[in-house]
Amino acid sequence: MSQYLKNEIAKPVAAFSAYFTSGKAPLTVVFTDKSAGLPEKWKWSFGDGITSREQNPKHQYSQEGNYKITLTVTNVAGSSTVTKTNYIKVTTNTKPSIYSESKINP
Repeated sequence: MSQYLKNEIAKPVAAFSAYFTSGKAPLTVVFTDKSAGLPEKWKWSFGDGITSREQNPKHQYSQEGNYKITLTVTNVAGSSTVTKTNYIKVTTNTKPSIYSESKINP
């Protein structure tokens, strides 16, 4: 039976979600693998030059910007990649300037 199952393993289909997908820097994001097809290896690219081989990694963004996330999953039958462009949006902690009442004309 196990040999039959081994021959019937399908190529995985990469999928993921993240929490949070937007916020102020430094922003910590927890990525969750939602891939189908029993992947055995994971390769994440967080869009800022950092990668991970964990199944469900956590990553901190310290710079403002929009980040493209790529996940590649692999098993004995092959691999699959999914990319989400501008998936993580990080803003800065700068506050808008507040105008003084003295600048208002009488």
